[in-house]
Amino acid sequence: MTDAGPAPRPMLTDEQYEAAVEKAAAVSGRWAQAMGETALAELVTAALAGAGFRIPPPAPEPGLCGSQLPDEYGAWSQCAGEPGHDPGDGHDNGEWSWPDDSPEAANP
Repeated sequence: MTDAGPAPRPMLTDEQYEAAVEKAAAVSGRWAQAMGETALAELVTAALAGAGFRIPPPAPEPGLCGSQLPDEYGAWSQCAGEPGHDPGDGHDNGEWSWPDDSPEAANP
């Protein structure tokens, strides 16, 4: 038996993620308004990551490799390499790197 490593965290659909953010805003009331949409979405993303879920990756930035990987808080980072670079070389965003076959990576 081979050790394939940990399984990737399940990924929510866009609709599931949007519903989670909407519910969080509803139960947070004025606090959600004070936080703002971006901070509330980051809070929901981190809570979901802590519960073992990934959110869908954002659309890749044009002009860069499209590979993306979420961090421990669920925020996605995109490879800063040139589009079409050799995936065998792995991916790097300038702060950290990941192999092309990372189970949590979203590769084009």
